[in-house]
Amino acid sequence: MALEHEQRRVERARNHVGESLDTLEHRFAPGHLASVGYSLARQSAARHPVAWAVGAAVGLAAVAGLVTWALISDDAD
Repeated sequence: MALEHEQRRVERARNHVGESLDTLEHRFAPGHLASVGYSLARQSAARHPVAWAVGAAVGLAAVAGLVTWALISDDAD
């Protein structure tokens, strides 16, 4: 009788751990994290549009500079 009770308790504990792992897997899935990040970025951009515009301009200038440097560079290797 006591052994059956312990087996049921262990089974409930395993089920609880499995549900917890499923929840963690869902929360850290790349698609879910991307949607959360997108939502946070949209909210931040709505509150601070000038900062986002300046950041985008700096990023674009950096990429353009790297591309230009790669095209103009005389390095053979």
